[in-house]
Amino acid sequence: MSAMDKIEDEVIPPKIVATQQDVINVIKSIKDKYASKGIIFDEKLITTIYTLCKYYFIDGYDYVVLQAPTGSGKSIISFVFSECVAKLLEMIAQRGDASFDGKPSYYLTSSKALQDQISEDLQRFQITGNRILKGVDNYRCLFEHDKTYKNRACNGYSGEETAEKFWCADKCPYRIARSDASVASTATLNYHYFLNVMRTDFKPFFDKRFMTICDEAHKLDSIIDDMFTSKITPYQIKEIKEIIETLKINRYFIEDGELSFKLADAEEMFFNEKTAKEDILYKYGVLITFYKQKFQKAHAYYKKNPANHEHINDDLNKIIERLISTESVITYFKNVYEKRREDIFIRTSVWGNYKDSKGRNKFNFELKDLGQTQNIQSNFVSKCYKILMMSATIGDYYELINLFGFDEEKSKYIKLPNTFDFSNSPIYITNSGSLTHKNYDKNVFGCIEDVATILKKLHPNDKGIIHTHTFGIKELLEARCISDEDLRKRVLFYTDAQSKKIVLETLKNEDFPYVIAGPSLTEGIDLRDDFGRFNILIKVPYPYLDSYAQRMIKRCSFWYSRKTKNEIVQAIGRTNRNKNDFSDVYLIDSKFRDIIVELDDTIVGRLKQLQLPEREDPNKKVTIHQTPPKPTDGMDSMIDDALSDSDFIDDLPF
Repeated sequence: MSAMDKIEDEVIPPKIVATQQDVINVIKSIKDKYASKGIIFDEKLITTIYTLCKYYFIDGYDYVVLQAPTGSGKSIISFVFSECVAKLLEMIAQRGDASFDGKPSYYLTSSKALQDQISEDLQRFQITGNRILKGVDNYRCLFEHDKTYKNRACNGYSGEETAEKFWCADKCPYRIARSDASVASTATLNYHYFLNVMRTDFKPFFDKRFMTICDEAHKLDSIIDDMFTSKITPYQIKEIKEIIETLKINRYFIEDGELSFKLADAEEMFFNEKTAKEDILYKYGVLITFYKQKFQKAHAYYKKNPANHEHINDDLNKIIERLISTESVITYFKNVYEKRREDIFIRTSVWGNYKDSKGRNKFNFELKDLGQTQNIQSNFVSKCYKILMMSATIGDYYELINLFGFDEEKSKYIKLPNTFDFSNSPIYITNSGSLTHKNYDKNVFGCIEDVATILKKLHPNDKGIIHTHTFGIKELLEARCISDEDLRKRVLFYTDAQSKKIVLETLKNEDFPYVIAGPSLTEGIDLRDDFGRFNILIKVPYPYLDSYAQRMIKRCSFWYSRKTKNEIVQAIGRTNRNKNDFSDVYLIDSKFRDIIVELDDTIVGRLKQLQLPEREDPNKKVTIHQTPPKPTDGMDSMIDDALSDSDFIDDLPF
């Protein structure tokens, strides 16, 4: 039996089957419970919930992909559906047909902002069966008020030690939230917490549940890829050496031990750009485990002798956590190496500006798993029984289930109709010039000039957003704006996450027609209504075509285009946020023509040509603007027949 067969065997859910009448009765009871609390049980919601329950509990499917457009109420669907799951499991168990030994549901989210929104909705609709556990930095330490639970005073102490030494153990906000979520019918967690918990052997609070509901599911493959990518840097050796010196100064003896790979040898490893995988995974892995254990022993010693050693304990806590993280990553990649070594990709990059006395650079080693489907299967799918994937931008359904390794015969797809009015939200192809690597230098300044024209001539008094995709284009646009008094005042740029937050607050809080511009604006930006009346995409957001991307394309032919399409859809969606919202979208790079027609009707049906004033190229030979080809109908929209069939919907008595 292959490893993949074992994984598939592991995730077969228990045979829990309901009848159509069971589902109808449960939906009626949930409707009676929450209709008076503000949830509107219209035909769309009832039909969607019934279809989901039918697929999982009557037809026996394991995976459902639900494409629900922005504004369609994905959070409400998840609330009602998770309540139905709990009720159906309870009903089936009471009848004695079957039972599930575990809690009903997880609701997984991708961001704190989304969790905050969910928290508000749970209070508004008085939903008591769903409890949220946020990241540890969101909870205050009661023992030391200037710290959060992440840097808590009791860090490194066992549960018994914490209860004995800290008066606040039973009042700790994080511990209370974790306990509440662990026993709740539905636990709302972020993806990172879920993935970290599920890969540990010791799970006192959270284990497999019957249903795992994934919001913003189009991000999940990237989240898993990022989580199981690790950069091993020379800085870790520097930290270890500094802690050793601190311990020696404080008269704590730490021996090097009989290691085949000493600390000095480990440091030498980082001078070799072509250090072997075996050295990183095995020799360096032994070193990390050795010093983790030594520092844990030192930490235990200082806990028993705490006088004047608080700072040492804090430093030990931090490095122990980082060593545990590194050890976990190395363990994961050792397992990959032993089972499918061709899937380990190591990317090197120069570390800082450091050079030794011989003029040598030090290098970072970034470990990535090229077997994306196996990675997703082992770290996510195998940790679930039944999975609901929800997103407004699923993309191609078959690509998604192929990527996640879902059995097509056990999977279903539902696409809810888009209720947004896009009649006043055209998407203009400006055809300003190709920004491929070959044509970039020739066309980029003309493209920047067209952006300036749109700002000054078409939207002089509107707020909006400009996606530069790269920092290089951002810098060119910023230079162009600095040279123009009006644009210098109006277009807001940022350098990091904190300045981006300030820029967004400025745009939303001031009456002036500010515009935010830069890369990485495709997610988590809500420019509804007058906050965003236009949206400019300067360059097609192709992933950087480095050696890793090239390897991934060879393994998965749709990997590159899928990531690009998702980025485009997300970028366009920043300025149409509700049913009656409207905005103008401008696609500057001529290469948008090659990919935009492959998106769905809500985008292809809005395409128009925009004739900006003609610009001549620097050589005065041909004009930049050309007529783009007539848009095609794009990809077929796949709407599941379950939502149009009346064979069971007509039987619903409400």
